[in-house]
Amino acid sequence: AIYYGHPEMDWAMLSLFGSYPEAAMKSYRNIIPLENSYFEREKIYQLYPLLVHLVLFGRSYYRNISEILNFYSWFNILIRIVRDLKVIFIITYLIWPSR
Repeated sequence: AIYYGHPEMDWAMLSLFGSYPEAAMKSYRNIIPLENSYFEREKIYQLYPLLVHLVLFGRSYYRNISEILNFYSWFNILIRIVRDLKVIFIITYLIWPSR
């Protein structure tokens, strides 16, 4: 397949059905550094290929897809909660009378 896109997609595809040699990742990062947050996004990059496999090869991929969707829905909820708590803390700090 011919593909032009973000390098993170290549690493996500390499790890989709197994693992890649750690030496390969280290060598690659010496040339093109990946962001530290890549591993937070790795599963979302794997979602589309898994959906394609679901359509082509059947329900055996459903569990993986469901896990990814559940992870990111809870992940986003957690991010919103943390963000909202920061806002509440800042507002409380600004309006709370000092003692």
